[in-house]
Parts: sequence; structure tokens; C-alpha cells
Amino acid sequence: MNEKIKRRNVRFESSPGSLGWICFGTTLLHEFTPTLPCLVVEESLGGCGIILHWDGRLNVGDRLIIKVDQLEPVKAEIRFINSILKHVFHIGLLYDQENIS
Repeated sequence: MNEKIKRRNVRFESSPGSLGWICFGTTLLHEFTPTLPCLVVEESLGGCGIILHWDGRLNVGDRLIIKVDQLEPVKAEIRFINSILKHVFHIGLLYDQENIS
């Protein structure tokens, strides 16, 4: 049974080399400090996919703040985590819709 999942937002590839910054320590936008770099590999209005090198704990449902390129920081939630290599992950983020204008 190979059902297609209907997504709410169209996905598109990021510009090559599109970078983001993650902040795990807070979910208060005014406290955002660019802590951990990531590569943004796909984007949509509702979220993004990133490649991240991290040796800490990551869980689906964790909340964080991400800043993609020159955009303002936005709150996000981890929706999926796929391990690529040791400590290298493909992570799907869903933006907090309250902070999207």
C-alpha cells in the first residue's frame, strides 16, 4: 500500500549553500543567538529540511529557533529526524505558524 501524502505546503529546493542558524537554548525570539550552523536543503512556507551535525540529544517534538539566510528568526518544532552518518542528521522542521506573517 503506497499512499501519497498530501502536503499542506509545496516543497522547493533551497538555493545551493543556503545556510541557517539554530538556537536550542530558548524559544523566545528576542533571546535568539546563532549557536549551531546548518545547511538548509528544502524549504516551504510551513517549514524546512536541514542537514545538521550534532552530537547532543535530538527528539521529535523538540522546540527551537531557526534563522534561514537573511530571514528573521522563527520558532520551529522538530517533526522528523533521519540519521545520515554518525552525528549527521536530516531534520524536518515545522514553523510555529503564530510567528509567520
